[in-house]
Amino acid sequence: MTVQTNPSTVVTPDSSSPVLAEDEPAPLWLSKAAYFFRLGITIFLAISCFFLWSCSATEGMFWRNATQVFSRQQVEELLVTNSTLIQPSEEQIDRVRAVTIEDVVVVDFNQPELCGTAGCLYAIYDKSGSNAFLKTYLQPNLPPNVPLIAAAGQSLNDHPCLQIHQVESETAVKQFLLCDTGGHYSVTNQIDRVLKDKN
Repeated sequence: MTVQTNPSTVVTPDSSSPVLAEDEPAPLWLSKAAYFFRLGITIFLAISCFFLWSCSATEGMFWRNATQVFSRQQVEELLVTNSTLIQPSEEQIDRVRAVTIEDVVVVDFNQPELCGTAGCLYAIYDKSGSNAFLKTYLQPNLPPNVPLIAAAGQSLNDHPCLQIHQVESETAVKQFLLCDTGGHYSVTNQIDRVLKDKN
């Protein structure tokens, strides 16, 4: 058997040597497996990009303990300022939640002492927690997939506008657009959203 140094040439076989051809096509099953593997990777990446885009579009829309946004002392001071509580307990401090939307923080005080027939107390603060743009009572019970508060995707006076939803009837919710109109948030638009047809 003669072996040449050029790897692209085929070995000249004798009667006992197999023929090795480097350009021989892969088996059909291997080609199909590779195709479906590439297809799966493509679909996975597409779905991942979609979820990453969704998360970035609603960045900061996840409620968390307010002590992850402000110091524990600040949360205690916010409770005292916005209620009749004089010395909030550790449990009361831990019940306060917050969500950051760009450069503002929405605080849900989530306390029985701060809820009534008008709803529960929510406030919009700057990131320092020292300047309140809005304090209002909202009814937090909404249909599934309808957020109480969401980013509106637009800004006014360098602060993000917010959407607030409230139940209007069994089949509709009212959507309020709140924007900074000069140091405080106020309603700049409102529409009714029909959830389903009444049967």
